[in-house]
Amino acid sequence: MKVLVLPLILSSIAVLNVIGNGKHSSQCCIHPNYQIIHEVNVSEWDFDCDEPVQIKCNNINFAADLVGIAGRRSYKENFKVFTRNPKQCVRNLTCAPFQGIWTEPRKWIPEGRTDGFFNFACAFKKNGKWQFFED
Repeated sequence: MKVLVLPLILSSIAVLNVIGNGKHSSQCCIHPNYQIIHEVNVSEWDFDCDEPVQIKCNNINFAADLVGIAGRRSYKENFKVFTRNPKQCVRNLTCAPFQGIWTEPRKWIPEGRTDGFFNFACAFKKNGKWQFFED
């Protein structure tokens, strides 16, 4: 009985590390709905590893001076607001090519930019200070 348990555990771990399309989870971009993103055109359940997505952030009730989309380039960095608008921000994201490094998540490249981000959040600027939307 002990002989069968170990292979069963190992195969279960292998299955958990591979997602539905046969790619290892580190070969995929993480769905961009990290903190508060008002709209993503593909749900987390329907997301297919590295398909392009569109994210939107809205100036709810026009209560803020500006609305923006913020992203993080690494786990060590803070969020950076990379696009801003008085009413609504919309960005198309393309999953950067897999670099063969299993320990790093793939990054998203926002349309019109060359740098990549892996986490996103909607932000707003009120009285000169950027803040994140909350639930």
